[in-house]
Amino acid sequence: MTQSAKDYLVVGATASPGSDELPQFLDPVCRAPDQEETLFVANVEPWDGSPPGFHPVARQTFVEECEAGNWQRLEPGFFFDWGYQLVVLDADRPPLYLPASDADHVVRKRGEEALEAFASDLERCAVGEESDDRIWYAARALPDDPFPLLALLALERSHISPTLSTQLESELPEQYPGPSPLHQRAIDRRWGKLLGIIRKDAVGEHFLAAAGDLDPVISPDSKQSEASMGSSAGRNVRRGERTEWLKGFLNPSGFLPDMQLQFGRR
Repeated sequence: MTQSAKDYLVVGATASPGSDELPQFLDPVCRAPDQEETLFVANVEPWDGSPPGFHPVARQTFVEECEAGNWQRLEPGFFFDWGYQLVVLDADRPPLYLPASDADHVVRKRGEEALEAFASDLERCAVGEESDDRIWYAARALPDDPFPLLALLALERSHISPTLSTQLESELPEQYPGPSPLHQRAIDRRWGKLLGIIRKDAVGEHFLAAAGDLDPVISPDSKQSEASMGSSAGRNVRRGERTEWLKGFLNPSGFLPDMQLQFGRR
C-alpha cells in the first residue's frame, strides 16, 4: 500500500540522463510540507516488484547528488501523485509530469516518430549521425515491439560488442507469428530499404521469414542501398545454419527491461 503524499511537492529526480539515454522515466524526489532536512524519493514502480513507496534521503545527500550531476533539481511546480509519471523525452527540455497512461502514450508516440524518421532517412539516402540516434531512441522507447530492435541489430551489429549483440538478441521473442504492428506499418508504408537491410541480417531474416515477409516491397534503388549498408548488416548464413544457430536462443532475459529501466523506459 502506498504512503500518503498529501501536499508533497516534486523538487527533483534521481537521474540526469543524457541524450543517449532517452526517453527515460525518472523517480521523483519530493519535499514534504512538515520536513526540512529530509526529502523523499518516490519509488513509483520498484525494480524488484515490491509495493510503491517513499524512501527518505537527507537534504544534504540530495544536494551532493545534484552537484555531482547524478540527480537533478526541478522547479517545484506540481504536487506528487502516485498515478503520475515523471518522464524526460529531450535532453534540452525539462521532464514532463503526466498521468501514467499519458506518459506511456507520449513515449510510444515519440518512439514511433523516431522510427519513421529513420526509415525516411534511409529512403532518401540521407543516413547520418542523427539517424543513428533515431534508431537507438526508437529501440529504447518501443521495447514491446521487436521490429525496432531487429532494425537496430541489423544496422549496428558491426559497431557493438558481441556480448551486447547477444544480450539484445536474447530479448527477441522465441515465437514471432508477425508481422508485429510496426513491422506491418513498415510494409504498408513501403519502407523497402529498412525491410531489405533487416532481411540481410541473419536474425532479421529469420523473423521476417516467420512472418512470411522474405520478399518485402523494395524501392528501386534498394539493392544499391543494401550493398552500401552491408558492413552494418551482419553475416548471412544458409537456412539450415540459421535454424541451428537460433536454437540457442533462450526465453527473453531481463537485459532489455533492465536497460529500459535505466535508459528509456519504466
